[in-house]
Amino acid sequence: MDGSSNNLDQQVRRRSVAKTAAWSVPVIATGAVLPAASASGCTGPDAARITKEANATTGTQQQVTVPACAKKMTFFVLGGAGGLRGGGTVTGSVAVTPGQIVYLYPGGYGSPVQPTFTNSPGGTSFFYGSTGGGGMGTGACGGGGAASALYVDNTLIAVGGGSGGTGQVSVTNGANEPASGNYNNGTGAGGSASGNGDKGPEVFLAASRNGTQYAGARGGRGATTTAVGAGGDTYGPVGPNLAGSSYTTANGGVGGSTGGGGAHGGNGAARNSEGFGGAGGGGGYYGGGGGGNVHWEGPGFKDNLAGYGGGGSSYVNPIVTGPVLSFASSNAYPGEISITFS
Repeated sequence: MDGSSNNLDQQVRRRSVAKTAAWSVPVIATGAVLPAASASGCTGPDAARITKEANATTGTQQQVTVPACAKKMTFFVLGGAGGLRGGGTVTGSVAVTPGQIVYLYPGGYGSPVQPTFTNSPGGTSFFYGSTGGGGMGTGACGGGGAASALYVDNTLIAVGGGSGGTGQVSVTNGANEPASGNYNNGTGAGGSASGNGDKGPEVFLAASRNGTQYAGARGGRGATTTAVGAGGDTYGPVGPNLAGSSYTTANGGVGGSTGGGGAHGGNGAARNSEGFGGAGGGGGYYGGGGGGNVHWEGPGFKDNLAGYGGGGSSYVNPIVTGPVLSFASSNAYPGEISITFS
């Protein structure tokens, strides 16, 4: 029978983002009517929202001086997207002093699955010396999203974790072929209400036509607010092996950690003989793990399973008032940071 290779996710349509220079003049979004004066006295452009977005897969940076009228800064931070879900989100407000410098580091989304079995780089980030990037997706798997970070002077205020990249399943039907490829157990989202990244989905084979056979590649583990995400491992085949079959595996890379809080996602598993690897983990306060890899073949069948990447973790400084942590449901956008002074 004919072979088939199916992504578990359709390649999403990415929003086109205009490229901006690093350390550019703040882009101020103003409506037809200027915002009303706040209690602190900020009006006009000083009270308008300032938004900085990553340039697709590439992280960007911007610095803003706190205006003389400001006593408080309200913010929104979104990490870069990867596979099934978007990056982590953090909102809240923090006291500021006129003249302080605010640094915005939105991270890029992970590169989508490449059709030629080439590697897919993770999104990049300027966060903490560019260490908050997503992990590389290896062999037909997607890269992880990068972390986004917000500083006031040298104080880290918030981090939005990047989500893990997209895995892959390829099933070549034969007389003894497992019936189908499936995935479950996780979304790979960056961050959550607790700040922890979610584990990436595992990819597995259902029962075969010749007895019960199972095999699977687990997704990378999500990072927590205190630890990196482990690389995805593998399991199976479970049950009597098919005569003449062979089975090889590779684990995904462990997420990264640095003393300053910016950490890269783990890379996907090493590519196998068929060119398949694993998805990259999301960058974050700690990095998510990369997806694992299984190659199983025998008489009349050949299967490749590549796990998804785990999400990077988010972070919020205890000095922030009214913090809310979550993750974006859409996987179509790069990282973004918005601030408003009052």
